[in-house]
Amino acid sequence: MASVAHVAFQICGVPERAEGVKQQLPMTRVDKGVVVLASALPVEAPLNDHIVWIGGMLKHHRRYLKTLVTMGASLVCECKVSKGELILKANAFEFLHLVGADLVLVQR
Repeated sequence: MASVAHVAFQICGVPERAEGVKQQLPMTRVDKGVVVLASALPVEAPLNDHIVWIGGMLKHHRRYLKTLVTMGASLVCECKVSKGELILKANAFEFLHLVGADLVLVQR
């Protein structure tokens, strides 16, 4: 099994509105103009659980996220993982699909 180093949902392309987006999504932080929600689960948790956790945190903000996309934002779930087998279940993709987010896997 691959280990997880970091999983974060990123709202890119809104640098001039980043602080306003953060006010709408208080569980996020702004890093260099990108709004970020990092998983709070321990690194030992399966990748699937990290993605589901992020979806749970943002599920009530789906319409707002889709509005941001129509305004030019891009949504990315970036997962930094070690080499090895990754298992992702359908529930990990549900939220990403509903908001139109890309899943990016980066091997470290």
